[in-house]
Amino acid sequence: MLFGPVGRQVEVPWPLSGMGSDVNLVSETTALLSGEQVVYRAPVTYKTYNMNWKTSSALLQPIIDVYSGVYGNGPYYITDPVAAAQGDNLLPSKWAASHLLAHVSNGWCDPVVVSQVTTPEQLQVTFTGSADYPDDFPNPIVVPVVPGQPLLLSAWGFYSGFAGISVYRYFKSDGAWTLFQSYKPTNFADAPLQVCSAAQSAAGDLVAIKLVPHVPTGEYLKLRHMDLAVNDYRNYTPYLYGRGPGLQPAYTLKPGMVLYPSDSVSQAAGTGTMFRSGKGVGPVQFTGNLGGRVDSVTVDRIGLSMDICEVNRDPNNS
Repeated sequence: MLFGPVGRQVEVPWPLSGMGSDVNLVSETTALLSGEQVVYRAPVTYKTYNMNWKTSSALLQPIIDVYSGVYGNGPYYITDPVAAAQGDNLLPSKWAASHLLAHVSNGWCDPVVVSQVTTPEQLQVTFTGSADYPDDFPNPIVVPVVPGQPLLLSAWGFYSGFAGISVYRYFKSDGAWTLFQSYKPTNFADAPLQVCSAAQSAAGDLVAIKLVPHVPTGEYLKLRHMDLAVNDYRNYTPYLYGRGPGLQPAYTLKPGMVLYPSDSVSQAAGTGTMFRSGKGVGPVQFTGNLGGRVDSVTVDRIGLSMDICEVNRDPNNS
């Protein structure tokens, strides 16, 4: 896998000796005098990982270098080529299920969440621009490209005027973000936007994508669902990866659009729409020391463990 800041990711070995992961939710329970319980549940989750290695010191040195700040103080990004090849939506859940952005926008553009019936979440967020807010989303998402793979973006929703999602690309040769396109969400099963070709990612200069919702004063942006993956959502077939169709019933939501996964009839007709849950990870930061021990001096075998936590934003790429 690749690990490090944008433009300076380094290759590190897979944690074959073990990896723990948790999806965390902040909650608080308050006991009332009546004897009842009140539980506060935070609307957005975050992920934590504990990774362990047992291999040579040379292979583990890049991890130590990242921790030591050789490539910057972070936050850092993880690129998982295996998850990409399996067809996962590389966006974190709070971006894929777009209504959750209402809770991470710090009130930007007066977010309002209402119901809808097009996507499995059945919720959507509306941002309305005004002079009180900047035109650009304050907490953009950065996703590193997968070497040798394209990246395809799809978003369901509505917009007015010049509102949309600004797509930026980071080229190492420039050392800066460049606006690629102002992407407009749609309410239909349209072709996704290719934000990176396989040839570009294989060349190694284009290394990351940044998505920034953009809402000028007096205009609006409605988002229902977003998908960023190395394959086209219309051709994605989860059955290829051993996911039993009997465990994933299909519910028709509207003509030409179905809940993930698509039924076989829609797949054959090419009209099925795959709404994939967001499985990606946002920027991460170390939450403790790197722990290690020497297992064998004679064969240069050491153990190493690190703990990282997903954080809400990357100030270096805002």
